[in-house]
Amino acid sequence: MFSEDLRQELLQPINDESFCGYYIKGDKAAFRQLRNAFNLAQTSLRKLSQNPDGNELDVLQEENAENWSALANELLQVFRKSSRDIELIGWFLASQLFMDSTVASFTKSLEWFAELLDTNWGVLNPVLPIEKLKGDSIEEHTAEQAKAKAKAFFQLLGDSEESCLLYAPVLMLPLIGDISFYQYQSAERRGEIGLIKQNAAQLLGAERTTVQRKLNNLQRAIVEIDRMSLVCDKHCQSAGVLSPNFNFVKTLLGKFDKAIQYLTGLKPAMENAVNTESSTETELKNEVSKDELSSEKLTTETQAIQQEQQIMMTQSQNMSQTAAMNSINRNVALHQLREISDYFRQSEPHSPVSFLIEKAIRWGGMSLPDLLKEMLEEPEGGLLNKIFNTAGLDQSDQVLLPEISNQSSGVKAASKVANVAATIGSKPVEASVSDVPRADTQINQNPKNGSPAKSTALSW
Repeated sequence: MFSEDLRQELLQPINDESFCGYYIKGDKAAFRQLRNAFNLAQTSLRKLSQNPDGNELDVLQEENAENWSALANELLQVFRKSSRDIELIGWFLASQLFMDSTVASFTKSLEWFAELLDTNWGVLNPVLPIEKLKGDSIEEHTAEQAKAKAKAFFQLLGDSEESCLLYAPVLMLPLIGDISFYQYQSAERRGEIGLIKQNAAQLLGAERTTVQRKLNNLQRAIVEIDRMSLVCDKHCQSAGVLSPNFNFVKTLLGKFDKAIQYLTGLKPAMENAVNTESSTETELKNEVSKDELSSEKLTTETQAIQQEQQIMMTQSQNMSQTAAMNSINRNVALHQLREISDYFRQSEPHSPVSFLIEKAIRWGGMSLPDLLKEMLEEPEGGLLNKIFNTAGLDQSDQVLLPEISNQSSGVKAASKVANVAATIGSKPVEASVSDVPRADTQINQNPKNGSPAKSTALSW
């Protein structure tokens, strides 16, 4: 597990001469040893992803976990004593997803990586030795170093969701219980998501706390990815080179997060999602004195506001109760529509009925101006796009519905439309993992607003 103590340790200089150590690719023997460990971990992952026989599954899972753990331990020693390198940190991030399914260790590792980028961009490896630089001016050297760093991100970020290094590890992560993200997406494509959701509902009571922590960790991870993207953009743009594209990794984690929310109805606790950094604490301390100076004025104003609020609450008590009842009734009705939609999605996947119901649910959550705007807008494209828009086929994702608090308000929960008793068995990833590109592969990431390139990586 990547702990806070370890994060603090790895934010200290490796030695007095260099904060992030030396350019490890210049030491071919040391780098070859690490690459061999990484290739071994990738090989075990490839075996596990090829739908092995049930008798082999446990052995292959154990072998895969051991190989990624061994790689992580080797990398930690390098980070402590030799070199902190972008490509090696990418390997380490992938290993953390196999070692901790709560995503806490992965998120803490991302925080460390983002801090290194933000505060030590110039010395974070790869830092090319002077003899490898081709330019003559300082500006040209700066551009070459920035390009080398951007290039080092390619293996981690890929040029599509399926080609990024985190794709297979995220697919194998459990959403809740033993329900993996791969099983969720497979069921979604077969129109059987209702079965997965039914299993998740049975597990939620015992795993609510674990799932909530996972959601919070995912939100923090996405925040750190945004932070890294901004840092890279700043330095690469100033050097006049193309910045690495973090969108595919961010989208992948966002889909994983959305799947958990859909299955469980839980939402991330945003107040716990972002770590309080030391700089923020300093700013808050500086503001304390200002707050104390105006405390008397605030107290007087607060008392007046409280009196006004008490009067308003007394006058509108009946209206509040009525509004609460209407809200509960409405939420129950929307959940009933979702169950009906799931039924038609399973029993009649060829029919537009489920899409039309989902369109009604989505419209039910829109404000009047947004609803009118969507209804009055002409769909782009020809007749086919118009048909898709009318039937609701242009929106394949289901919107998240608000939770129903409890039934004490007198609103009875509706009975299930379909009582499906089938269970989803544990199934390994059935596709194959592509060979990982070499570290010196030319950068070929799409622009951030471009479409993903084709890939031979693990796909549906």
